[in-house]
Amino acid sequence: MPKEYQCLDSGEIIKSVDLLCRRISERFPASGLSKVAREVLEVAETAQLKAREIGRPNYFLRATIGVVVCVFSVGLAEVILKVRLPFQCSSFNEFVQIAEAGISNLIFIGAGIASLVAVENKIKRNRAVLLMSELRSLAHVVDMHQLTKDPDCALTPQFRTPSSPQRDMSAFQLARYLDYCSELLSLISKIASLYVQNYDDPIVVETGNDIESLTTGLSQKIWQKIIILDNRKNAAGGDK
Repeated sequence: MPKEYQCLDSGEIIKSVDLLCRRISERFPASGLSKVAREVLEVAETAQLKAREIGRPNYFLRATIGVVVCVFSVGLAEVILKVRLPFQCSSFNEFVQIAEAGISNLIFIGAGIASLVAVENKIKRNRAVLLMSELRSLAHVVDMHQLTKDPDCALTPQFRTPSSPQRDMSAFQLARYLDYCSELLSLISKIASLYVQNYDDPIVVETGNDIESLTTGLSQKIWQKIIILDNRKNAAGGDK
């Protein structure tokens, strides 16, 4: 299989979101959903740059950490050489205590060095998770836009109450609106996958899987509405 088919193309995702934005604006001009779609497009364009940036090594940070570790190691070695260690112990218990203290200090120093080395990974992980949390919020915003789009609004408008949402969509328009919401959710999931693709970190992967599960669950609810709408429309003998 060619390499280009083994990973997501951020440029193609942006093209798909842009096309969906235009489709929504043409079908539902000045609608709230069209504004959300444009927001998703901006996030997709940002993700294209940020995902690549997160995936690249931060050489400046690595060099800085390397210098700090070297300076610390040299200073520690100099202190050890200047300090007179008690080579003779009066008892075995005293020897054990000195050995335990030395091992504890070495473990503490090693943990500090390991923490410094892991700084780059922590920074990248936090940035990726923060950017992906924005996608999770957008998925919920899309869900809010389809929340009150009930099939009964289009097929049985006579049963509305004074507090029912005012809907002027036909059954066909409602089906298109719900389908656009489902497409937006799918594209949001693909944008999240860009971060996972460029930075294979367990927490980032888990966050991406959570967003995929969220968007899939929301899309299932939307398609249940579309199926109900289609069945009732066929039972009623056509679009109304």
